[in-house]
Amino acid sequence: MTELEQHALNIRKNILTMVYTAQSGHPGGSLSAADI
Repeated sequence: MTELEQHALNIRKNILTMVYTAQSGHPGGSLSAADI
């Protein structure tokens, strides 16, 4: 796994953590944008 792929994975984990913590949100768009 490249450094860039690892960074995108960490971003996705953070998105899921934030949505779960807030108990609100729509993670689909954010997860899709992680590679951008």
